[in-house]
Amino acid sequence: GKATNYGMGWALGEFQGHKEVMHSGGQQRVSTLLYLWPKEKIVVALMCNLENAKIKPLAALLADIVSK
Repeated sequence: GKATNYGMGWALGEFQGHKEVMHSGGQQRVSTLLYLWPKEKIVVALMCNLENAKIKPLAALLADIVSK
């Protein structure tokens, strides 16, 4: 019953007025990020050969790319 920016493994947020949903993961030598703008029906899957990549900067980069 309390608003939050995280639910069931998904991070919830907003970028330039667009609702965004994302989920990150990884294993040895690999980092992943699934980034969605549900209302606009946009989904981007990012997979990179970087172990423990900083997810927030990657998410910001994807949000910037998607907004263009």
